[in-house]
Amino acid sequence: MPCGFSSGAGIAGPVLAYWLTRHGFSVTVVERAPSLRRTGGHAVDLFRPAMNISEKMGVLPRIEERATGTNRMTVYREGSRRPVRADLAKVFGAASDRHMEIMRDDLSEIYYDAARDDVEYVFGDSITAISPDGEVRFENAAPRRFDLVVGAYVLAGEPARAGGDHEGAFPAHERVMAEHVHGSRAVALSAAKTLIPTSRIGVWGLAHGARLISALPAGPSRALVRLTTKSARLYNSVTVDDYPPSPAASGGRGGIAVQ
Repeated sequence: MPCGFSSGAGIAGPVLAYWLTRHGFSVTVVERAPSLRRTGGHAVDLFRPAMNISEKMGVLPRIEERATGTNRMTVYREGSRRPVRADLAKVFGAASDRHMEIMRDDLSEIYYDAARDDVEYVFGDSITAISPDGEVRFENAAPRRFDLVVGAYVLAGEPARAGGDHEGAFPAHERVMAEHVHGSRAVALSAAKTLIPTSRIGVWGLAHGARLISALPAGPSRALVRLTTKSARLYNSVTVDDYPPSPAASGGRGGIAVQ
């Protein structure tokens, strides 16, 4: 019986697949697209928690090679002849002591390559139904049976810590991640109002705030950002346990499907 299953070869799927295999689960990843998506995507900001995880996966050098290198922002305001220029390296540096910007498709490919030899990837298919007993039906392939269908980061470690018992792993995962999820939602709502101003005053504040942070030395700029924005404090607040491999992992574990 396959021991694990993941749906989607984007960012979360391959990362989860990587860590599940390291904890002794056998993983299958199903992706609707016929191959890894190469649509261009958008830039992704990795802050300290994600950088630390990537470093543990051994892929940080590749991420650094493909970093966008974007370090300047220029704001052209209506009615103003002089643009406002900001040093993005200092802006992000004020928010987090570890940061890297990379295109999403590049990041997806790097995470995919990290465990492609240990994970079964099925492209060009999708899930149509999941039964309570673990039977997964697909759009094209024949039905297959898995022990568990899940989907998330930290969730790779909690089943290992619980000895494969999902009834204990799921509540533990929720306890670990609930505060961070609620905080991220609140920050997103607040940041949207700041990053997409709806008034001239808002545009002025965004432009000149970025310029002020760029002009200040590293210490004061970091203090200013952390004092005035919740997002700066949140970026580095996510902590992920270092889940050690279990002795039971050597023989493989029963089915996890990551949806």
